[in-house]
Amino acid sequence: MKSKRWLMGIDLGGGGVRCLLVDTVSGATFQGTRSWTFPTAEGSLGLGFDLDLAEMWTKLGEASRSAMQIAQARADDIAGIGVTALRFGSVLLDREGDVLLAVPNRDARAAVECLQFSASEGDTVLRDTGLWPLPIHSSARLLWLKNQHSEVFAKAACILSLSDWVNYRLCGVKATDYSQAGCTGLFDLAPREWSRDRIEGLGLPINIFPETMASGHILGNVIPSAAAELGLVAQTPVGLGGGDTQCGLFGSGAIVEGDVAAIAGTTAPVQVVTSQAIVDDEGKLWSGHHVVPGLWVLESNGGPMGETLSWFARVLFPEAPKPESCLLEEAATAQIGAAGMLSTLGAEVMNARAPSLPVGQITLTHMTSANDMNPRRHLARAILEGYACAVRANLEQLSGVTGQAFECLRISGGLSRGDVFAQLLADVTGAEVVATALPDASALGAALCGGIAAGVYSSSGEAAAALVKTREPLVREAESADLCEKLYEDWSKLRAAGSETTVPVAAAHIIPWVLSAGD
Repeated sequence: MKSKRWLMGIDLGGGGVRCLLVDTVSGATFQGTRSWTFPTAEGSLGLGFDLDLAEMWTKLGEASRSAMQIAQARADDIAGIGVTALRFGSVLLDREGDVLLAVPNRDARAAVECLQFSASEGDTVLRDTGLWPLPIHSSARLLWLKNQHSEVFAKAACILSLSDWVNYRLCGVKATDYSQAGCTGLFDLAPREWSRDRIEGLGLPINIFPETMASGHILGNVIPSAAAELGLVAQTPVGLGGGDTQCGLFGSGAIVEGDVAAIAGTTAPVQVVTSQAIVDDEGKLWSGHHVVPGLWVLESNGGPMGETLSWFARVLFPEAPKPESCLLEEAATAQIGAAGMLSTLGAEVMNARAPSLPVGQITLTHMTSANDMNPRRHLARAILEGYACAVRANLEQLSGVTGQAFECLRISGGLSRGDVFAQLLADVTGAEVVATALPDASALGAALCGGIAAGVYSSSGEAAAALVKTREPLVREAESADLCEKLYEDWSKLRAAGSETTVPVAAAHIIPWVLSAGD
């Protein structure tokens, strides 16, 4: 009998859903996408956001059918499915599986509970979980629900991440992987176990926390109702994926100790793969679990790069159908240093313990480009140079904790399309930069998890070797070295000066690096 050749990776992000089909024979990829937004929750003073799960499920079905139509793939030729989603989302179910609460990573209405919790237990939570407490953690949200809506809290039967909820809809199994469990603030880092004493000490029922297992584990098979709604075939194996950034690491080929990658999408997480759990004692960085079994990650984050790029591109190119592409193309025509312009817009250096509003600065003088017929190109380049400097600063934070120097940097996500930003990274960081051939590495990582679960691949290494493709490495251009070092020095001074006037915010506010990677 002919073996099934397709894998499906489902990626639910902040801007929509991507359904990726990967041909395991040729390596070809096809995708269907649908967009969405997160509505502000009523009565939350702008701090709360809700997930419309019915709409999301419908759009997932549309994306699934679209991908199969584009690929001309038969549903019964799909060997396995894996799901990834934004981290720090929460879906709370009752005993019948109905939704009590569904919120994305932006939801921060549990600010008061988080501040109280961090004041009393912050240091021990950091030590045990690798995360300083934040209002986007399930720990704070469950306390908020317990305090503010006790009648709803009393019905709680299971807390899941968004990808876990999709798996539940697909195959009827309630479970989570280590990477998503680690984002709750209630999962101990090294032993990979729920923080039972802390959970009980907070008055939360331990039985609402699902079984945890390694990514790539087979959860079950697609049930008939889900198959009908998504255009799939019942009994298709469903493998456990994980958090979108960690799946992005997998899809970028960052699967062994010391590998480091930037998933430069909506935000720009920068993670290094470690063979043991490493905690930043200062609490600036996040520690977590890789989707590759037996490995951990240490994370810094360069801020809302994709988000601010889209915003600024619409300002500079309001009539263009693809303003982001226009910005990248114009930036490529400008010289290093952007005619003296500097930008920290959307370019952050992560400090999870002291969040602040994402306020950036742009400095310029018209005199350096007064006779230039297109000075806009310099401004476009300054934005991208700021992003590259931020990646370098976050790499230096990771180096400071791990003691490791990074000579090779992998990059995926929307900013990896084309070589403009990748070459900038090589010039500014001095590292060899390897971009993925497929920017949508998170969806690919999910598909690889599905392939392992279905038995298509025996290990993460075999899966990555088969389907992760990269472009030619880029290195620093020798003539740019001195200019880039001066650029980074000037950018660092501007950022430091800006941080002195930045207004710190309460944990209730949305901070730029809490969002997961994605286009």
